[in-house]
Amino acid sequence: DRLGCGWYRPDPAWHVIPKQKTVYVPALDLDERPAFVQRDLRIMHRHRMLQDAWRLTGRWIQTHHILSALLPPEKLGKDHPDWFGPKQPCMTHPGAIGAIADRFRELLDEHPGWTREFSITANDCGGFCECDTCRAVGNISARQLHFANAIARELATTHPNRFRLGSLAYWFSHDPPDPVIRAEPGVHFLIVNEGDHTKPLDA
Repeated sequence: DRLGCGWYRPDPAWHVIPKQKTVYVPALDLDERPAFVQRDLRIMHRHRMLQDAWRLTGRWIQTHHILSALLPPEKLGKDHPDWFGPKQPCMTHPGAIGAIADRFRELLDEHPGWTREFSITANDCGGFCECDTCRAVGNISARQLHFANAIARELATTHPNRFRLGSLAYWFSHDPPDPVIRAEPGVHFLIVNEGDHTKPLDA
């Protein structure tokens, strides 16, 4: 890596290996730690060389789309219509936040002492709540982080340090939170890179 080698895809056409008559490697004392809890590229699961070269994997955190299962509108919508937007739950409603936190508490209580991971990723569609409270929080990214933080604060009152909440930042939430919000302990967002890899990042 430090001598200019790069592995960009499995085929040798994508390997960059500079030719030098002499290679000098000084004494090394390296202690590397990943910059992220999880770094993954699913297409590379079969290519161990690229996984290692790109520092992939890490601690797997749940990030599947699940809000329809955690708060099924067909079961809860009649009694709690204010918990729901067009296709997503209201991400600021205390009742919706409390119901999810209570469900996670039940699961944590099934295995005392365990740390568990839970996905709170939005449904795979738009339709975010546009109530006055949600709009006041900020853009969609800010709403999702606000939602995650609120659930984390609820859980921390009864099960501190025993959970990790995972969510995806992509599609409607590619932009950073506006305004900027700091994540609570135990909140993780997996940023999905859907960019064009044939062009520089700044393009």
